[in-house]
Amino acid sequence: EVINLALDGTGTDQQLLAYEEAAPRFEHDLVLILPFLQNIRRNLLEARESFAPGSGERILIPKPRLIINDGALELQNVPVPEERLPLAESASDLVEDSQASGRTALLSKLAEQLKIKKLAYSLIDWEPFPEYRDPESEGWKLMEAILQRLKSSAGSRPLAIAPIFYLSY
Repeated sequence: EVINLALDGTGTDQQLLAYEEAAPRFEHDLVLILPFLQNIRRNLLEARESFAPGSGERILIPKPRLIINDGALELQNVPVPEERLPLAESASDLVEDSQASGRTALLSKLAEQLKIKKLAYSLIDWEPFPEYRDPESEGWKLMEAILQRLKSSAGSRPLAIAPIFYLSY
């Protein structure tokens, strides 16, 4: 039996919270987590970009957030605010692009141009998430703390981590 707790658009932080909430109700022998590579940035966000039902306006949806405070994970933004801010009115520090950025952002949006992207990526020095190479980066420290807590929450069960990426990377 497989119990899938995945939720589209969440980061590893929210996946940890979902596991801690739901897992005690189910017998399970293994914990498998498949974080998107961009979760190293997504975990740092206070809100995620989305679209308002009906109008299609770009908005920010607040989310629970884990931070490291005095060496321990601390939950913030709970209860999650119900207010949805238009993206244009938001403070820039509430949300930032959790996707690959810089000179390849345009190419990353062109999934149908896979051959052109492969050629371009082979010609330029590009690493979509350099935070993974820096153990002192804020994103890496938070990701590590989240995964350590997930392992602790899993108890004696094996924890398998299989990072995945979007085709455009």
